[in-house]
Amino acid sequence: MLKQFLLNIEGIVNYIKGQLYIPPALAFALQM
Repeated sequence: MLKQFLLNIEGIVNYIKGQLYIPPALAFALQM
């Protein structure tokens, strides 16, 4: 269940990346 939750978070992050430009440093910070 936790793994599925993390996959959902990753999907949301990828969606946000697709909607607006995120500098690599900020994207890395969001993943932490």
